[in-house]
Amino acid sequence: MRHESERPSSKGLINPSEGAPMVTINRVLPAADLAEVVTHFWIPRWSLPRGAEVTQRVLQFPATNLVVDADSCGLHGAVNHLRLHALSGTGWAIGALLRPGAARALLGSSAHSILNTQFPLTDPASLALAETIRARSENNDACVAVIESWLRGRAALWSAEAARERTQVNQIIDRVRDDPTLLRVEALAAAAHVSPRTLQRLLREHIGVTPKWVIQGFRLREAAHRLRDVRPPALSELAASLGYADQAHFTRDFRAVLGENPHNYRDQNAAGLAATAERRMRFS
Repeated sequence: MRHESERPSSKGLINPSEGAPMVTINRVLPAADLAEVVTHFWIPRWSLPRGAEVTQRVLQFPATNLVVDADSCGLHGAVNHLRLHALSGTGWAIGALLRPGAARALLGSSAHSILNTQFPLTDPASLALAETIRARSENNDACVAVIESWLRGRAALWSAEAARERTQVNQIIDRVRDDPTLLRVEALAAAAHVSPRTLQRLLREHIGVTPKWVIQGFRLREAAHRLRDVRPPALSELAASLGYADQAHFTRDFRAVLGENPHNYRDQNAAGLAATAERRMRFS
């Protein structure tokens, strides 16, 4: 496994304390030659008591995932809403969060075609990929290496045109991630040196979502992340730091997407952290 300190964090899982320590997720950075294709690999494993169920709440990063588990192998498209994923029994998955600009070359068509759904991979190389991973599912290093080899063998990813478009889309999403002042579609388009219409087309083709959703998603993932801190900020301070005109607008967006008020989310997370600490003591 690549060094522990290199593992990236993720802000997309909205209730990370739910189910811990019975549910674990390892995250691993890709090899250097795949850094423009894969954001990171994620490897969840869970073992729950009979009759128990854990529901993960995910506000997904704007990109496609390659996922292999015991039953399927496919590309899971971007999701433009809060996704609920129920876990029960014992299981695992091996996933690669692709860079935003990588999916279209793998699909051979617009990523909008798999928005909120998945595309099964049934070609011989992908079937072999799934079979090999299932045979080695307990070995994280081996599974990551198998997916990396599979990606290197997908010729469509490595054409000059695919690389040029991938770089452009990746840079657009990186701008939104890294610059909290980009709050409007027009501002993002200007920063990317394209028209708003071109921006709309690029994100639809390569990710499947709108620029507005990308901007809102980053703000709300960041908000939830900060509210999970052991010392969360005041809501008015948080709203201002994320560029909202006032706390009321922030609360409206948070409730519309995550289904609850930010103060309720903050308080429930504090209770969840306490419950997690108690579970860890029981399982240690």
